Amino acid sequence: MRSRSQTTVDSTRGGTDRGLGPLVDAMGQVISGGAIAGRFRRRDAVAFLAYLAIVLGTYVLGLGLGVLTGEGLTVYPLVWEPVLFPGLFVYVPPLVAVVTLRAGGSIPGSIAVGAVPGVAFIVLGVVAALLGTGQGDSPLWALSLTFGAIGLAGAVLATTISIVVDRLLRSRAPS
Repeated sequence: MRSRSQTTVDSTRGGTDRGLGPLVDAMGQVISGGAIAGRFRRRDAVAFLAYLAIVLGTYVLGLGLGVLTGEGLTVYPLVWEPVLFPGLFVYVPPLVAVVTLRAGGSIPGSIAVGAVPGVAFIVLGVVAALLGTGQGDSPLWALSLTFGAIGLAGAVLATTISIVVDRLLRSRAPS
């Protein structure tokens, strides 16, 4: 009796490659089980929006501290330099990606959180334009693309490492 995956492999190869059936079956089980299913889940949206809210909330906190300390309508330097950049824009996306994946999120959702820094720069640029605080030294599109790419690269790398480590640990665990 042949499995469904053997039939698929056989039909695509003209019926000559029966040896791949068990391998395809095993890959189907890995892919269909757990986080690799690929459907964007509610947890993914919550992680994305929560991370975006943390970034935007930190920016608003920095503006409030800037006003309270007499620096004017600008982000307080202590909030901007170590916390927002590089902290929330560079270092945190890979961590949020792994936490999202380990908490039951999907791979696309885990990788999507890497786009938060790029999205946040667009939102922050619009807020800065509305508040009249200036556009800064670099164009908004350049910052959005740069930090979006850095966040996505970190999220992809962290997600990949997380999946590989998980698979290695499962393969070495006693049955």
